[in-house]
Amino acid sequence: MSVFLQVNENGLPGEEYDCIVIIKISLDVIITIIYSEFIIKKYSGLFLKNIYRSDLYYFIFYYLYFTVRGIKMALLAYFGHHKCASKWINLVMMKVCEKIGLKHGLTNFIRDLKGFVNKNNIQFLSEINAKYSSVVHLDLLKAFHVVRDPRDILVSAYFSHLYSHPVCDDWPELVDLRKKLSSISQEEGLLYEMEENRGNFERMGEWNYKHPDILEIKMEPLTKKPFETFTTILNYLNLLDDNNENAGKITMAELKGILDELNFSKLSGGRKKGEENLNSHYRKGVAGDWKNHFKSEHVTAFKKQYGRLLITLGYERDFDWDIIEIPAKKVRRYCHSHM
Repeated sequence: MSVFLQVNENGLPGEEYDCIVIIKISLDVIITIIYSEFIIKKYSGLFLKNIYRSDLYYFIFYYLYFTVRGIKMALLAYFGHHKCASKWINLVMMKVCEKIGLKHGLTNFIRDLKGFVNKNNIQFLSEINAKYSSVVHLDLLKAFHVVRDPRDILVSAYFSHLYSHPVCDDWPELVDLRKKLSSISQEEGLLYEMEENRGNFERMGEWNYKHPDILEIKMEPLTKKPFETFTTILNYLNLLDDNNENAGKITMAELKGILDELNFSKLSGGRKKGEENLNSHYRKGVAGDWKNHFKSEHVTAFKKQYGRLLITLGYERDFDWDIIEIPAKKVRRYCHSHM
């Protein structure tokens, strides 16, 4: 369990530091006091005879002050994954950082996160394709991590890779992937995407969901109730102050303004959630869309390859989930034996 020392931008109360830092300072102070008391007793009759304990403690105060000023501030961070609302979440956190004056840094598949943070003096990091093996090297961390139902990730990735994701220099392979998806049926495309998304799903499976300084968030409640969920996140990061009394924090009203500015309707060109546009990055905006696209072969393949991941993330209790198709009414229902 982490303990934090509150100091502000000048090194006085306001920012957060790990318990190791507090222990280091405490030991330094204890050693200084013991050594100083020894000196006073030993040489009290000589040149230190006019030194009083008040002077000693005054010196210790300034020693502590300058020691704390030199301590590195805890890194705040958001860790996400492909097709887990990472673009939207990053936009929100960029606005938050802009409001309170934190230096924001965006990374994507960078192995040396610590080097990037130190080189660029980053105070808030957004890594939108997070890998835990890179995260473990970060010091003094306070962060949140967002996951999504992998079945929805699969469907979202399929439509994004087929229609809307921009072709860019850091992912030239998308050109060939788009050609491949365009040449096969949707049913075949979803099966093909299961393999294409293997790396993404493996990174989610390898994550440490019990890290003491990383708040775990599911995308579904975050997008359904963004204000309430971001309130929880920012409180956890110690960035929310409704009284507007502390520099380096935002108010509830400011958070609401940011979320209103970046809501689904505005980002999607006026559409409501559930209204689909295949050519938009913000295609549909609803959870559970996989139920409208999976068929029996997708269920079988997904259980075999990623069934355990669904259980790890808490989206299923076991492997006993399925889709029931009723061709006569063209209705597809989601069922679970325990429901």
